[in-house]
Amino acid sequence: MLSCRPDNFRDINRSFIIQYRLPAYSPLVLHPHGIFDCLRRQPYKIGVLRGTNLHMALTEQQSALLLNQYEGAEALFLELLPVGADLSADGILAFYISRFETVYSGSQIDKAYADALQEQFNVKAWKIIELVQRAKDTGDLGDLIHLLRVAASIPGQESALSPELGRACRFLLTTGEVPPEDIQLIFEPLTETEARVLIGASIFSFQQNELLPIQLQRILWHIKSKNYLSADDPFVLAGDLAIEAMTVGA
Repeated sequence: MLSCRPDNFRDINRSFIIQYRLPAYSPLVLHPHGIFDCLRRQPYKIGVLRGTNLHMALTEQQSALLLNQYEGAEALFLELLPVGADLSADGILAFYISRFETVYSGSQIDKAYADALQEQFNVKAWKIIELVQRAKDTGDLGDLIHLLRVAASIPGQESALSPELGRACRFLLTTGEVPPEDIQLIFEPLTETEARVLIGASIFSFQQNELLPIQLQRILWHIKSKNYLSADDPFVLAGDLAIEAMTVGA
């Protein structure tokens, strides 16, 4: 059943979900940016210390955890929040039960595909539930930047954003742009959490526009050149994929 929580949820990593050949009309294939499925397909390495700005290398467990949190945030910001879905555990499960039934009912999907899709919806739902619960436990669930900050942080290592950068990220998330007076903020020294929040606010912006991929490219260039995050950090990989998706057909 979709409402059954995976017993080993906290140990999910890239190899947990088998990549089934889903039909072309599967929601996983039609995902807005194609990142939820694509990111899991990328070769993954553990971050290393390099350059003059030394960041802590991610352990394999931390990398898998950040990937889970990114995917939970991706589904939350791109699927649930735009339709005003109920963010209680029951509401999130009900949302994906409905999604599954919409795809499965009246279709000719093979049972093996249906079971795979149901399992993926189940896993996705619990990633979101875990993220939402942690956001509730650590702050205001109604603050979208707080939600994003939680997704961008290793549990127990959350760091607050400066008020100025928080304002810039909130503006980026809701309007797709950074106010001219705040542009310099995204090129100042960043913590790992701040760097991931900047990337996430660009990818999940509710107002997609032609400037977003350019802006995201500049943000990623700054983050990579200053070594604030390793090139294989889950949020950096997602940013690279997002730029490709945003520029297709542009």
